[in-house]
Amino acid sequence: MKPLKEQIFENSLLPFNYKIFTLQKFDAPWHFHPEYELTYIIESKGTRYVGDSIESFEEGDLVLVGSNLPHYWKNSWNTEIASAVVIQFGQNFTCSGIFDFNAFFSVKDLLSKAGLGLKFPTEIARKTGDIMIEMEKKPEAIKILMFLNILYELSQTADYKPLTSLGFSDQINSSFNDKRLEIINKHILQHFKTTLNLEETASLAGMEPESFCRYFKKMTKKTFTEYINHIRVGYASRLLIETNMSVTDICYESGFGNISNFNRFFKRIKETAPLTFRNKYRIG
Repeated sequence: MKPLKEQIFENSLLPFNYKIFTLQKFDAPWHFHPEYELTYIIESKGTRYVGDSIESFEEGDLVLVGSNLPHYWKNSWNTEIASAVVIQFGQNFTCSGIFDFNAFFSVKDLLSKAGLGLKFPTEIARKTGDIMIEMEKKPEAIKILMFLNILYELSQTADYKPLTSLGFSDQINSSFNDKRLEIINKHILQHFKTTLNLEETASLAGMEPESFCRYFKKMTKKTFTEYINHIRVGYASRLLIETNMSVTDICYESGFGNISNFNRFFKRIKETAPLTFRNKYRIG
């Protein structure tokens, strides 16, 4: 099912949209928008869909969703109340110039990684959530300062969990601090649907294949082949969710040479079969 594009109307008093609300159930459909979104669950539980990630959520859940990354919070059937605080911010905030200062480099790095969706650990999430709730009663100028502080504090921890698979999001090539790895990753993203040559990729890094393999494993925590297969499965996941293509067609479109390998790697990475995964996203 293709996600719906949501139009976020700008707040004339703030460079971001701030809202805190309580409903019987969350009513936003499977959707995306160009703005980033920071969501804290005050009270509710259910299933959270971000890209090709499907996980349960509950009170205290804090997630940063990147630009144009599809997402959806689905309440459990017995939910009686759904309460959250949400901050949505786009270019009028991120391109304001303040993030160009070296002091905010870590924030820019955090936002570059948000294309995968980021879930923060409980202690950080609850502390941040309390501040987000407190913002409601503050004047606009203080809200802005508090939100800058939130982003800065979140950027100071590496203890967050990327949600979406490599290959699902087209924004992941900006998430590396190593320029050489950015070049390699861009090459892989451009050619993963074909047969990627190890020697050719190593030469882009100015390295011999053996040295490149050690370097790549150290930097990504995956072998070259594992990394490519994760990207292919991530891309296949998007096709399973958003198109009616057959599993066989998706297999070859994603760069796998045969259906057997596709099924094996997909199940290994997603812990479910392709058709079962597709059915989980019938979330209308």
